[in-house]
Amino acid sequence: MGNTISVKEISSGYTIDVLASCAFGVNANAINDGNGEFPKILRKIFELKTIALIKQTLVVFLPWLAKFLKLKISENDVDVFVRKTLWDVVGHREKNGIERQDFLLINQKEELDDDDYAAQAHSFLLAGFHTSANTTSFALYELATRPDMQTRLRQEILDVLDKHGGKITHDALMEMTYLDMVISETLRKYPILPFLDRMTLRDYKIPGTNIVLEKGTSVFIPLLGFHNDPKYFPNPKEFNPERFTLENRKSIPNYAYMPFGEGPRKCIGMRFGLITVKTGLVHLLSKFEVRPCQQTLIPLVLDKTATMLTTADTLPLTFSLINS
Repeated sequence: MGNTISVKEISSGYTIDVLASCAFGVNANAINDGNGEFPKILRKIFELKTIALIKQTLVVFLPWLAKFLKLKISENDVDVFVRKTLWDVVGHREKNGIERQDFLLINQKEELDDDDYAAQAHSFLLAGFHTSANTTSFALYELATRPDMQTRLRQEILDVLDKHGGKITHDALMEMTYLDMVISETLRKYPILPFLDRMTLRDYKIPGTNIVLEKGTSVFIPLLGFHNDPKYFPNPKEFNPERFTLENRKSIPNYAYMPFGEGPRKCIGMRFGLITVKTGLVHLLSKFEVRPCQQTLIPLVLDKTATMLTTADTLPLTFSLINS
């Protein structure tokens, strides 16, 4: 018998701890204390109150109006928290001669001004939280309902860790090819951002048509539609990591699969996000067997009110410690 745990809660706590450490150089202890400052602030950032939804809608679909109204997506106390945390940590390090290889050191070397410094940290939280936490949750759900895939992945993890002396290193993670396939398929089936938004910088005529997108036109790219289109991914509702073997990747048309976007505006945090998810899954699956419980909703139910892809419930699953 194992323990029933909310996967969304542990994935969120883990992701907050990673972001707090890498972006702010502090220990948030969010896994053990979900009511700490960092969890509370992140909940505020992503709260789906009516006024927040209106603001987000205007910023995405009517950016000129949002700019005219001087709308801010985040609340003032969120901005105050980010700034205070940054300057407290920077001051402590300068006073005590501490140097740590993280976001703060990088930005100190770039000599950003106060506003840019805080904005970078704020963006780090916005871009990294939901994406990494929900990808981890979706992957665990799919593996819990597919014991054969979970067993195969666990064996790969244990074999590679044994080769690297039990240490989860970057090189070890890069050798876990099936892990990469599982995460790629998770992002295919559940792109955290259901659509991408872009704006044309110049007039552009769509090849093979008479359609001209004028400069300043907003363009919305339906990732969820592309990723679930049977023309590109046969049986799209099926969770099948084999789509992402080295050979099968070659048959996926350009721009049919782009969970991190493509081109010059591709997500610069892609590698950081993938490493975060992989490390979390390796820690869990090397020690625990994950299975559905009575409360697990099968099939999975998505939250239709959320702006990012997430589940309607807390995603309860049973974790059983594996005997050595």
